[in-house]
Amino acid sequence: MVSYPPDRRELAALFAEDDKLRAEHDEWMAQRQAADEAPVSETLVRKDYGGNAWTVAATAEEPSAFDELQKDTLATVIAALRAEWQADIDNAERRLANLITRMAFPGERAEEETYALKNRFARTELRIRQRELETAKFERQVDNLAGEVVEIKALVGRVLKKFHEIERKSNRRRSKRDDAA
Repeated sequence: MVSYPPDRRELAALFAEDDKLRAEHDEWMAQRQAADEAPVSETLVRKDYGGNAWTVAATAEEPSAFDELQKDTLATVIAALRAEWQADIDNAERRLANLITRMAFPGERAEEETYALKNRFARTELRIRQRELETAKFERQVDNLAGEVVEIKALVGRVLKKFHEIERKSNRRRSKRDDAA
């Protein structure tokens, strides 16, 4: 697209629009400055939801929607409602704290019982290991005694065999003596 420089009529319209906008801006700035310079007692401070504050001069022409008695009554009602709401909030916080405490107690109790069971289990394992060691020691003693019993049986068997041999020899000699006699 080819762009041509604006002609005099277009420039005049643009300058007039600019002058109009500048005049509106100057008027707005004057109102703002007047509001900033107004005495504190006649100034209202307003805030929007973003926390931005601006001051507005109070106008004397604005009629009040309420008389002094109504304003006092509203202030009393609002104060009473705030106190009631604060009491409700405090009560809810107290109930919530009690609920949290009641919910935490079983967990703490279960943790204590878990540690107690863990300790009992460890002690039981220790006793079992001690019994296993004692049993192994007893089994070694039984094996040693069994070996000794086998040795004693063998010894007794040899002794009996010798005794029988001696007794046979002795019986043969007696029978030879008896035969010779």
